[in-house]
Amino acid sequence: MSENPSPDRRIERTRDALWLALLDLMRECDWGDIGVQALCDRANVGRSTFYAHFPTKQALLDWGFARDGAAIRAQVVAAAATIGEGRLATVDWLVSHMTGAKGFLRRLTASPSGNII
Repeated sequence: MSENPSPDRRIERTRDALWLALLDLMRECDWGDIGVQALCDRANVGRSTFYAHFPTKQALLDWGFARDGAAIRAQVVAAAATIGEGRLATVDWLVSHMTGAKGFLRRLTASPSGNII
């Protein structure tokens, strides 16, 4: 038996759909205005499916940064090579920080209004 079984593709598809839905909604509205039902509607999954994968939208955000942080950072580095590193230094730092500092991200999104992001 393999020590690292391959991930279930259905789980990957569901999580990917939820992550993309969250990214889309974050472009359209404030963090505090994004509800689980809106995420589910956008990802075309049921609420119970959402909660089977993530306890909160914050957990989805943490998961997405943990998974995609390195890829986002690589895109920033590639863009910096084209337009100049100094212009993207802050973005590079922010992505690195948010990928490694989940507590910071959690506090950032836990304001009473929820509209800091």
